[in-house]
Amino acid sequence: MKPKTVIHNLHRAGLRLAIRGGHLGVDPIAQLGDNLRQHIREQRDAIVLAVKNAPAQLVHLAIVAGNHEQGMVFTTSEIRRLQGHDDLLDAINCNRAELQGWASALAIRATQRRGKVPRGWNQTAQCKQCGSVPAHHNQAVLSCGWCWLRGDE
Repeated sequence: MKPKTVIHNLHRAGLRLAIRGGHLGVDPIAQLGDNLRQHIREQRDAIVLAVKNAPAQLVHLAIVAGNHEQGMVFTTSEIRRLQGHDDLLDAINCNRAELQGWASALAIRATQRRGKVPRGWNQTAQCKQCGSVPAHHNQAVLSCGWCWLRGDE
């Protein structure tokens, strides 16, 4: 079985992978069956490499989403600045739809950091912290993406 297939099967079984002190961890370990355990043993090094390379792959996905959804080119460092390394490693356990949502959110944040209004944000929300702000919906909110941006400076 290929390493990506093992990772996919672990995810489908509701298990999470993590690198802990150079060791490959599976959570919750009690739910790991003998079949998957054997596949992990056979592909351990390749699985560790795939998990370690996941952040670069996910950052690339966010950059592609930004190019497509926001019509802007983002740098690797710009995207990495928006998401912690541990969060990027956690994303290896996400399905394709979750990854696309994650990438889209990072592209939107990068657009905001550049002082631009994200595509499709042609309505106005009433933020309790910021007042009237560009948004993709018309409603009152307690905080918004622009609040997050102000706090990041």
